[in-house]
Amino acid sequence: MKKIAVTIVFSLLAFFSTYAQSGDEINEEYPEAKKEVKQALDEIEQSIRNNEIDKLISMHAYGPKFTEFKPMEERTGSKENEEFERSFLGSITEVEKWNWDDLKIAVFGGDVAAVTFHSDFKFKTGEDPHHFKTQGVLLFIKTDDGWKITHEHLAPLAEAKVKPETPEITHISKSDFPKDDMLNLVKGWGGMVVAINEPPAGTDFAPLLKGQKDDLCQVPHWGYLEKGKLQADYKNRPTEMISAGEVFYMPPGHTAKVIEDARIIDFSPEEEMMALMTDIENKMKEDKN
Repeated sequence: MKKIAVTIVFSLLAFFSTYAQSGDEINEEYPEAKKEVKQALDEIEQSIRNNEIDKLISMHAYGPKFTEFKPMEERTGSKENEEFERSFLGSITEVEKWNWDDLKIAVFGGDVAAVTFHSDFKFKTGEDPHHFKTQGVLLFIKTDDGWKITHEHLAPLAEAKVKPETPEITHISKSDFPKDDMLNLVKGWGGMVVAINEPPAGTDFAPLLKGQKDDLCQVPHWGYLEKGKLQADYKNRPTEMISAGEVFYMPPGHTAKVIEDARIIDFSPEEEMMALMTDIENKMKEDKN
């Protein structure tokens, strides 16, 4: 009985000793590792400023364990993250402001780091300005090739949108509308763009949308089909036919085909539409090269 009691005492001492060491481990600062993680953050920022997308991609530990959360979306993995990085961040033409505000780097065990921050991010896609304020979490692991991101979670704090300006001309004749562009549109109408296009029968917009989320247009459109017929296809709702003389709304997550020669008049949010246009133009340049 005495031997059993001694064994229990030593077991408890060993347990509490391990627990104490675990507590010390949690409180360990790892200053050199924190410097290395901060250097990795600086490299990420510089790769975005210089539009070095391959360098940015190399800062991720892509694989089956990589995860990402975006606001109001389901968890995604390596493939979706790389597509987003190349599409969205690749469209940035100028970074005006990038702050790692309230940055905290917490290192555990010397090879895992949780980075939390607020970010004030002002940039341009083409000539269009954007301003995002986000809070984020990046989970890093130390690999043989340095510190790499294995998880991302970003959420908006507030989005400081550029106040829409009222154009000098608030009406325009169809005969004076732009022609012969990829999409004929006029922007700057109170945060909206208006487009008038006459695509012929057989036009399929799907190829232009490759690389977008679900390979579909995520910009909503409100419009009027002056002539012709359109087929609107969706991921999670039935195909719709839009006929001449009908007004329509196409929610995010759609593509369209022109069944009969058409004249389409539609309105779309300017910021989202111009970002889509930039993506499409970049894709067309890549295809030519």
